Amino acid sequence: MNLKELAKASASGETAERLRAGEPIVIRLSRIVSDDEIEGVLLVNALRTRAGTKVGIRQAPGYRGRDGFSSILKGADRVPPSRIGDVIAFASAYAEGGVAYVGGATAREHDGLEGRVQVMTAMARASRSKVTKRGAVQYLTITDGNGAVVARSIDDVIEKLRNTGSREWPGGSAGVILRDGQGNAIEFFLGFDRDEAYLAEELEAHGTLGSGAIEVIPAWRIPMSRQQILREIDPRSGQTNGHSGPVTRMFENASIKGQGFVPCLIVACDEDQWAFNSRTGKRHRVVAGLQPVPGRTPVPIERLPTVVRPNLGKSNGVLTLHDAATMDRLAAERAARRSLAAGRELGNSEPPSTQPGLRQGSVRR
Repeated sequence: MNLKELAKASASGETAERLRAGEPIVIRLSRIVSDDEIEGVLLVNALRTRAGTKVGIRQAPGYRGRDGFSSILKGADRVPPSRIGDVIAFASAYAEGGVAYVGGATAREHDGLEGRVQVMTAMARASRSKVTKRGAVQYLTITDGNGAVVARSIDDVIEKLRNTGSREWPGGSAGVILRDGQGNAIEFFLGFDRDEAYLAEELEAHGTLGSGAIEVIPAWRIPMSRQQILREIDPRSGQTNGHSGPVTRMFENASIKGQGFVPCLIVACDEDQWAFNSRTGKRHRVVAGLQPVPGRTPVPIERLPTVVRPNLGKSNGVLTLHDAATMDRLAAERAARRSLAAGRELGNSEPPSTQPGLRQGSVRR
């Protein structure tokens, strides 16, 4: 290795270390300055800078990931481009010279997402992944701690289950988490041969409400999209047992058994359902992007904070970014661009600018 190569390797190692020590940022893309620089508005506080601040963002030196600027800005094989106005979450960033330097994008809106696309924050838990005959699978359980209630009868439980299923977002398989005063908890989700009657019969048979009231927490279980699951497991691996890949491990901790709940940014949409390497002809709700808040200890289901049982924590609801009109407008714009670009490579929505990055309102060190 010559001195030039050694210097590059050293710089790359320093960048990787700074990114490991960084924190995620979530922005709404406002301008593409060049191939390695963008501007965006922070959607959540980050790097000692308040949400709503416009900041300059550059690709961290030496970062070559598939989810870096070279792919997400112009588009690449199976990586659709992001456009002005899209929400993008970067796994890690650090501030230097008034600019945020980032690694790869983990959750984002882009032209490859069809139909209504919603960006949400909520307490969520990823399952372990595996490869079945139908393909690679992994699920995300999303909860609404602010929607928790106390049920005193089976009818109360069923009413809450129906209310959960009537909500458009998060979507997926609606269900409930039931907790009693002794710290016991069970999860139930609608689907296959499990319906309201099945739950009512189980509660009756086990006398669940015989000893008093129980807590009912709204919950949804959603599969990861075909692209998202590639961050977790190789569908060709043949891993039939539960597998803890890079995504699952963000929800695990030595202090708890299995996976716990962590505050997350979630991008959800509908996509074609696949099985046995072909489309089934159905559409289903999926998690297209996921960014857990790092540094948070995963919380087991027994200690999940809610308005009924705070458990020394803060209850979190499901907060959505877009209203129905906005989702419909963005869906139509994406569809129009896909139609226009059919048969040719997608490019940037506007030509790169040679102007320098903004300093006013930039990230403070």
